[in-house]
Amino acid sequence: MAKKFNLLERQINWLFAKDSLISDELLEEKMRSYSRFSVSYYLLLTASTVIATLGLLMNASAIVIGSMIISPLTWPMFGLADGASLGNHKRIRNNLYIIIASVAYGVLLAYILTIFSPLKVINSEIITRSTPTLLDAAVAIMAGAIGAMAIVRKNISDTVAGVAVALSLTPPMCVIGISLALGETAIVKGSSLLLLTNALSITLVAGITMILVHYSWRRKLQMAPKAFIIMLLSLSITAIPLYQLLKTYSLESSSYVVVQTELKDYINAISPNGSVKNISTSLESRSGQDVLVVDADVFLPPSVNLTYDDKDKLTSELSNSINRLVDLRLHIQPISLLSNLEDIKAQDTIRSIRDSFSKHLNELSSDLNIIELDVSQHAETWTISAQLSGPADSLPDESAINQLNDVLSAELQKSIKLDISYLPLIQIKTDQQSTVDVLKSELQTLIKANVSGAVVNSVEVTKRSGNTYLLLEIKLPDSQSVTTDLAQDIKSLATRRLKTPVTLQLRLVYYSEELF
Repeated sequence: MAKKFNLLERQINWLFAKDSLISDELLEEKMRSYSRFSVSYYLLLTASTVIATLGLLMNASAIVIGSMIISPLTWPMFGLADGASLGNHKRIRNNLYIIIASVAYGVLLAYILTIFSPLKVINSEIITRSTPTLLDAAVAIMAGAIGAMAIVRKNISDTVAGVAVALSLTPPMCVIGISLALGETAIVKGSSLLLLTNALSITLVAGITMILVHYSWRRKLQMAPKAFIIMLLSLSITAIPLYQLLKTYSLESSSYVVVQTELKDYINAISPNGSVKNISTSLESRSGQDVLVVDADVFLPPSVNLTYDDKDKLTSELSNSINRLVDLRLHIQPISLLSNLEDIKAQDTIRSIRDSFSKHLNELSSDLNIIELDVSQHAETWTISAQLSGPADSLPDESAINQLNDVLSAELQKSIKLDISYLPLIQIKTDQQSTVDVLKSELQTLIKANVSGAVVNSVEVTKRSGNTYLLLEIKLPDSQSVTTDLAQDIKSLATRRLKTPVTLQLRLVYYSEELF
C-alpha cells in the first residue's frame, strides 16, 4: 500500500510540478478577486448573457460561442472550488451567493430579452441544451479539469478556463430564461437539470484539482469534507435522471434507423414513386409500458391508397423489428408525377379544357352528368371524349354540340374536337344505394364534428373477393388531419350501417385555408 501511495505521489508531483504552477500567493490573490462582487463582473455577465440569449434565439452557434469567451461565471465557480479545497467556509459562502445571484440575474435578463424579441421559436440550439444526458456530465467534468489546470498553470491562458466552463454554464442558464418566457416548462426542467449537473461537475473536479495543487505546495490536505460530500451526493442524485435520459436517447436513436429503413422499403413496395420524409421517433410511457411514437409524412400518387389494414401490418412489422410497442402516425400526402416543364404545361391545358367543358355543359343542361371525360392531343387538335348520362329529354342535339364545340374553340383559342356519346337512363335506387346515401350523410356529420372545414366528397362501397371496401374521399384544410381514433369511428359506423366488416380506404384532398 505504501508503494502504491508513493507512486501516486510521484505522479501528482510530476503533474503539479512547482516550476509549472503559478505561485501560491498569486493563486490566493486570484481567488480573493474571484470571491467578491465588482462592476466589471456584472458588466461582463450582462454582455455575455445578452449575446448568448440573442445567439440562441437566432439559432447561431457562432454567436453563442462568442458569449462564452467573455463570460465571468468561471470566477465564482473556481472560487467556490478553491474554498472547498482549503476548508475556507467564508469563501465557500461568498462564492455560493455570487453564483446563485448570477444565475438568477442571467435567467431574468434572458427572460426579458425573449419577451421583447421578435424571434420566439424553439430551435435546435435551444433544444440541444434541454435534453441532458450523462455525456453532458462527462463534458462538464472535462471542462472543470481543463479550467482548473488553466488557472493554476503558467503556460495556459485564463481564457481557456473561461471558455471551458462557460461552455457548460452560460447557454443552459439563458435557455432557462428563454423557455420561461415562451412557457415551455419541459425545456425549463431539462435546461435546469443540465445547469445543475454542469455546475456540480465543474466545481467537484475543480475542487479536487485545487486539493492536489495545494498538497503539492504544502504536503498536507486542507479541505471542507462536508462540502465535497454534498456535491458528490447531489451529483449522484442528478445522475439518475441523466442515465434514464441517456437510455431513452439511445433507444430512440437506434430505433430511428430501423424505422427509417422499414418505412421506406414498405412504401417503395406499394409504389416506386412513393417517398417518406420528416420521420421522428420519441419514447413515451403508457400504462407502465414503453411505446415508441413514430411520426412520418408519406407521399403517394393519388391512384395509390394506403389502407388502415396496411398501416396495422406495418405497425406490427415495426414492433417485431424493434421488440417494442409502436404507435405509428402517418400523414398521407398526394403527389403529382409531372416530370418536366412540357408535362406541366400539358396538364394545365388539359385541366383548363376539362373545366371549360364542364362549365359550358352545365350551362347547356344542368341535368347532364359526365360519366367519363378524357382529353387528348393529336397534332394541333385537342379531342374531348365524353360519355354523358341523364334524362332522355335533356340530351343535347347535334346543333347544340356543334355550338358547344365553337364556343370552346374560341374561348380556349385551340382547335377542339368533341367526341360525345350518350347514355339516357332512368335511375332506380336500390336498397344498397339508399344505404350508401344515408351512410354518406352520417359520415359527413361525424367528420364535421371532429375536423373543422372537412367535407365528404364521395363515398364508394365495393365488394371484391368476398370483402367489402369503403373508399372515402375527404376534402379538408391543410392544417387539419384525420386521427387514428376518427378513422376507427368511421370504420365502426360503416360496419354498423352496412352490416358487414369493411376495409377502410381514405383519400385525403388538402386545400389551403388562405385561399378561402
